[in-house]
Amino acid sequence: MFEGFDFTNFWEDSAYALEEYVSKPPSDELIASVELELGYKLPSSYIYLVDETT
Repeated sequence: MFEGFDFTNFWEDSAYALEEYVSKPPSDELIASVELELGYKLPSSYIYLVDETT
């Protein structure tokens, strides 16, 4: 999906960023509940980013 994109320096790797912005990958149930609440399906690229880069 993001072939050739280097995520190495994409996210700030500081103690503050890790504490405030990094969490466990979302479960399928959480993604489904967010989609239900929003009323539309999240883009697969967004789900990939929040699931794979944490």
